[in-house]
Amino acid sequence: MQVTILDNKTGANQLTASAAGAVIDMSNISGTFVLFIDVTAIDGGNQTLDAKIQVSPDNTVWGDLEIAFTSNTKFTPTFTQITAAGQKTLMVAGLLPVKYMRIYYTLAGDEGVYATFYTYIITTTSEEHNLGRIIRSVE
Repeated sequence: MQVTILDNKTGANQLTASAAGAVIDMSNISGTFVLFIDVTAIDGGNQTLDAKIQVSPDNTVWGDLEIAFTSNTKFTPTFTQITAAGQKTLMVAGLLPVKYMRIYYTLAGDEGVYATFYTYIITTTSEEHNLGRIIRSVE
């Protein structure tokens, strides 16, 4: 298992407008991954922070991640809207057929809204993921 800080939006780097986060090369991830946002502050009037996964084949053209169950049924994994300090997680199991991934943050509220937070990605290899599944099935 590996824990990596994707985005450090604290101190002088606090988020004051909607923005894309750091890009991660998904070719290095071969198992389950968990995205974790630790919000230390969100302030201003009527503040909200939304976060969603975006993917790209070339690190140039970006779109929201959609998982298709059938040709008519699609799911877009997103974090629950953040309105106060605290932690949110989003787990994605399995491989994504994309080269690059990032988190896009949408910050909204009255004038002067800002947010401070860290975003982490916790990854496992396919061997660790399979081992976890085997251990759970034996218990």
